[in-house]
Amino acid sequence: MEALRRFRDQQQGEPSGASLDDYNALMKRYEEAIERIVELESRGEGGSSKLAALEAELKRTRERLAESQVSEILVVVQRMLHSTVSAYNWLDFVNLCDR
Repeated sequence: MEALRRFRDQQQGEPSGASLDDYNALMKRYEEAIERIVELESRGEGGSSKLAALEAELKRTRERLAESQVSEILVVVQRMLHSTVSAYNWLDFVNLCDR
C-alpha cells in the first residue's frame, strides 16, 4: 500500500494529452488491480490463473498509462514547435530545414 501511495504522489500532475476523467479512471483501475493482487497474495490462495489474469490486466493498464503520458509529452512538443514556427517567418523556417 505504501508503494501505491508513493506512485499516486508521483502522478499528481494533471495530464494535458487526455481528459482528466479518463486519467482518473485509468488511475483508479490501476490502483484496483494492485489492490486485488496484494489481496490475493496476502490470502495465499491458489488460483495461479487468476493471478496471471490480474498481472496481465496490470500490464495492460500500465501500458495505457504510459501511452497517456507519451501523448501528453507529444502535445507539449507540438505546442512548443507551433510557437517556435509562429515566431519565425514560414520561409525562414523552410530555409532552416533545407540546410
